[in-house]
Amino acid sequence: TKPIKLGLGSVLGNGNQYIPWVHISDLCGIYIEAIENKLVSGPINAIAPEDISNKQFTIAVAKYLNKALWLPNTPSYFLKVIFGDMSSLFLKGNKVSSIKLPGIKFKFKFQNLNQALHDLLD
Repeated sequence: TKPIKLGLGSVLGNGNQYIPWVHISDLCGIYIEAIENKLVSGPINAIAPEDISNKQFTIAVAKYLNKALWLPNTPSYFLKVIFGDMSSLFLKGNKVSSIKLPGIKFKFKFQNLNQALHDLLD
């Protein structure tokens, strides 16, 4: 949020890459559920159920903070020059499923980004 607060926010690359996210309260709840629930076995993707792209995420944060996104998208090559191979963390999203969580009856407090932003940034 810092670059957006400073008026320097921008979508990364083409912005179509998915960004898995989760509110810290839900993350803690997922950990507790995984420890206490006997039905839980194997890995769990600790992410919110909402699929969101980098562009959608950036626009939502800027809108919530009442800041304009006036800069063009940050070019992929620029991120590759600065971060090298680690640029793939920003440019190649992961569409990950939290489908296992409803099966173990986990209830998210923050199912969408707007709810999470309201809680975290107010």
